[in-house]
Amino acid sequence: MINEKDIMISERGQSHIFRPDRILKGEEGYIIVDFKTGEQTEKNELQIERYKNILEGLGRKVLKTQLIYL
Repeated sequence: MINEKDIMISERGQSHIFRPDRILKGEEGYIIVDFKTGEQTEKNELQIERYKNILEGLGRKVLKTQLIYL
C-alpha cells in the first residue's frame, strides 16, 4: 500500500504533482482509493479518473478506482 505518494508528471513543459490518498498494489495491478468529506461531486469523480489516467500513462494497470466519502 502506498499512502499519499506524490506523482509528478510534465505536460507541455509544466510539472504537475498529484497525490492520491491510497494506491494499493496487487499482483494484477493497482487500486486507487481517495477519501472525501461532504457531498459527492463530479469534481471528485474527475479527480480520481485523472489519477487513473496518470498511472496508466506511466504504464501501470489500474484495476479499480474508489471514492470513499466520510
